[in-house]
Amino acid sequence: SREGRDNSRRHQRQFHVQGSRSVAFPVTSPDIMASLVAAFSRVSLGSSVSARRGQALGVSTPSAAPSGRVSFIVDAKQNALKRQRTSETARLYNKDKKSAVATRIKKVLKSADELKKAEVAESDIMGLETLISEATKAIDKAVKRGIIKPNTGARRKSRMSMVKQRLMIEKGLYTPAN
Repeated sequence: SREGRDNSRRHQRQFHVQGSRSVAFPVTSPDIMASLVAAFSRVSLGSSVSARRGQALGVSTPSAAPSGRVSFIVDAKQNALKRQRTSETARLYNKDKKSAVATRIKKVLKSADELKKAEVAESDIMGLETLISEATKAIDKAVKRGIIKPNTGARRKSRMSMVKQRLMIEKGLYTPAN
């Protein structure tokens, strides 16, 4: 009986489908390749292949498909899956840094609005300058790492300095050269 099992195993070929599952096809004639080609010739990958970001490549058939059509899922390649993971971690990192930049800019603008409403001395402007310095540092780091574009960073720094300059002009602490 053991010889019979070994003998039957020898006459089967294993074909792997979707990772760990395997299907055994018995080898009974020399035309096995021709029969396999005939069996899989009905599978169509034509225009029904679709993929979305973050998902495996899927092959679907229309609802009114001929009876010979097959629906199955093709797993994304290993490097594509790794790229998705690294892209997601980079996206979260970039989102965090952009949020930090926006928070620092909001602190500057809020502080400037509070100073507009109150009496201001030179020493009060120093607190605003430290906030501007922190925001500028965060913007420069984001630009250096490619999180925001250089012109966007320059525009945001310019906006903060213009707010400070307008505040100082309004309070009589600075007179422009013109």
